[in-house]
Amino acid sequence: GAVAGARVGGRGPAPTGAAVRRLLRRSPLSVLALGAALLLLACTKSRPASVDAGADAKAPAAPAVDVRLTLRVQTPVLDEAEDDARSLQSLEAGFVVWVMKSLGERTWRGDGQAAPRSGELLEARRSKEDGAIYVFAQDLGPRTSAPPLDALCRGLDERCAAGLRVIALSPTSWLGYVPCAGPSCPVALLDGAGPVRHLLLDGLTRLDVPSTAAALLETRWVRAPTWTGATVQVLGVPSLQKHGELTFDELHLDGGVQRRRLGRWSVDGGALVVAGTEASVDVATGRTRNEQPFSESLALPRSAAPTPQ
Repeated sequence: GAVAGARVGGRGPAPTGAAVRRLLRRSPLSVLALGAALLLLACTKSRPASVDAGADAKAPAAPAVDVRLTLRVQTPVLDEAEDDARSLQSLEAGFVVWVMKSLGERTWRGDGQAAPRSGELLEARRSKEDGAIYVFAQDLGPRTSAPPLDALCRGLDERCAAGLRVIALSPTSWLGYVPCAGPSCPVALLDGAGPVRHLLLDGLTRLDVPSTAAALLETRWVRAPTWTGATVQVLGVPSLQKHGELTFDELHLDGGVQRRRLGRWSVDGGALVVAGTEASVDVATGRTRNEQPFSESLALPRSAAPTPQ
């Protein structure tokens, strides 16, 4: 036991051959102790130096986050880095874009809605888990502070921090949402030093901010296996109070007749406008009847609603 103990502590001479033979004659327990001591010594000598120095090693610095805001009311977002790429949609001014890398100088022909572009093309994301999009640097502002995701997502599930798309309403106010096809898609608003406000909507696909006092949220819903549609809700900012909604897309099978509304929505003169065609279709014959255009509008809030106390 004395020999083994000396070696565990790293002190004393190495056991001689005679000492080992004496231990073998005395007790099998001494043999076990000696074996354990020698094994520990071997492991200690062969341990990599990086393990011993782990506490002193410095972790590599995290790369700087390149966060920018869209500048233009209609910022084209491309689906690929090609001159004939499609524009997926246009972002309003103030959307947060996480820049991943520069692709150098590129030219884009335009798509009839957005003008051609020529200049530095950037690969970016709209949230941490979103797929890549492509935007031109000329449509973005300079680097800015990252949005306060922890504060916006406090109290929400793990989908929020990973999937939150954010709009900067002001240097200290942020509005974010997580698009999802299922229930309880989060919406979060942080206005200055005030408390964060949350709202949960089903089937949230899009959020736009046409003014400082209003937010438009597009949702797609299923009320029954034969009844589906899409609606735009108008919310006040920063209260997140609902000011109404308009349905622009709807299919409803009632008996042998399918009632159909197919349209689009836009903002015109301070109002939400939905327009398209409505019709009834005989399921048995496929004949369309009573087809006619429709147009509906809903005034947007002109000023921020009072904050509830």
